[in-house]
Amino acid sequence: MADDGKVFELCAFCPSLCMDRCPVVAATGNSAWTPQAKMMAGWLHERGFRGLDAEAGRTIYQCTGCMSCRIPCLHEIDVEKALFDLRARLVKSGVRPFDESAFSVDDETLAKRFLELAPEEYMVPEAGAALFPGVGALLHNPGVIRDIFNVFGALGIDTVAGVPSLAVDSGYDLYAAGFIDSFRELAGRVGTNLRRYRRIVVLSPVDFYTITVLYPLHGVRVTPEVLLASDLVGGLMLARKPVTAPARAVAYHDSCIGGRHLERYDMPRKLIEHVVGRPAIELRRHHADSMCCGAGGAWAATNPAGAAESGRQVALMARDAGAEMLVMSGCNCVGNVANRIDGMTVVDLVSFVARALGL
Repeated sequence: MADDGKVFELCAFCPSLCMDRCPVVAATGNSAWTPQAKMMAGWLHERGFRGLDAEAGRTIYQCTGCMSCRIPCLHEIDVEKALFDLRARLVKSGVRPFDESAFSVDDETLAKRFLELAPEEYMVPEAGAALFPGVGALLHNPGVIRDIFNVFGALGIDTVAGVPSLAVDSGYDLYAAGFIDSFRELAGRVGTNLRRYRRIVVLSPVDFYTITVLYPLHGVRVTPEVLLASDLVGGLMLARKPVTAPARAVAYHDSCIGGRHLERYDMPRKLIEHVVGRPAIELRRHHADSMCCGAGGAWAATNPAGAAESGRQVALMARDAGAEMLVMSGCNCVGNVANRIDGMTVVDLVSFVARALGL
């Protein structure tokens, strides 16, 4: 792995450009936003050759943090970390290409939404285990809230409660956008709330990654046990015979956070094969080579049109593979890919399980 002090230089003068790996380039066709170009901008800035004002700094935000460009890199350059750290330094210096309000949602809005979606019988604030629903589910894929509680009931999981005070933003977008002081303040508040419970079940891989990886890196201690919802229901589901297969031609898409960041590749495929009776259809790019859906790195806030096109490209890839249904792990991914093309059903893995149970 390259020395942190040389990452910008190694990328800036690399002839390969990583152009074929970058979802931003694929979605926008803008060669000024290749990993090499973004890292060159960082190299020039770091060495004082050219400063980044708010307008020029927007280039640094054209990255989803997908880590796809790292896969073929001989030096294993962590472009995501380099660019996200640069964003944080720009924000700290007062250069803010985007307003902080674009990367957060107020707690009251989320709690109200959760109360509208979650079954009243699961509202047990004093329970020992609780669900962390996350912004992606509450705002972009609300049906999964109903599905997760229905799945809990069908599988006999009666100890995970719904708690409106946990219907909050984990802060991933604030972190990705470089607002680190605000991220740490939010993480501290959320972490304190989480420590009221022995176990937290997290619905989205993005929030799971934020709570279990990013929080500790920023000095926030979390609950002793944090589980990803798909991991919790996966083993129980595999021990049951499904009621019905939601579709026969089912493809699976590996999200960047669930895949390259967390390396969770096997359980979703086992669940799909168990339900459908055949292996999931593999997309042209899958596992560590998966194509980013465009929802990461706060890109949906900084370039909504580009993020939407990335989502459409993933949906087209599933259609070209012959799928009727595309299963994804991540509410942000589902929200960014669903309804991009006609005839393709896009569901979260939890919702896929709910359909398999006839819920």
